[in-house]
Amino acid sequence: MRISLIPRLLAFTLVLGPLSAQAQTATPQTGTTGPATQPNRPPRQTFQEHFDSANTTHDGHLTLEQAQAAKWTAVIRRFDKVDTEHKGYITAQQLRDQFARERADKAKATGTAPAANAGTKS
Repeated sequence: MRISLIPRLLAFTLVLGPLSAQAQTATPQTGTTGPATQPNRPPRQTFQEHFDSANTTHDGHLTLEQAQAAKWTAVIRRFDKVDTEHKGYITAQQLRDQFARERADKAKATGTAPAANAGTKS
C-alpha cells in the first residue's frame, strides 16, 4: 500500500516545524546594538530625572562639581556657557534653554527643522 506524498509532507512539516521555529529564536547575533544585547543597562532617564539625580543637594542648583561627580559630560562641556552670571550653578531651565539653542543653531546650519523638546522630556 502506497502512501501519497502530501500526507508525508504534512507529517514532516508538523514534526519539524516547531524545531525550526525554536532555532530561529535562539541567540541574538553578536555585534548588534540595542537593549537586547545589554540586559544590565538601566532604563534611560528623562532629562529631569538625570538633573535631579545629579543635583545631590536637591535645591535645583546644579554645580559643576555635581555634574562632574555624575559624569554628565554634556553638562560639564557647556557649564561655563550656561552659567552666564557666574553664580557657580545652573538650573534645569537654563540647561534646557541651552540645549534648545544648540538644536536651533544646528537646524539652521543644516536647513532642517529642530525637533520639539528633543532629549528634554520632563
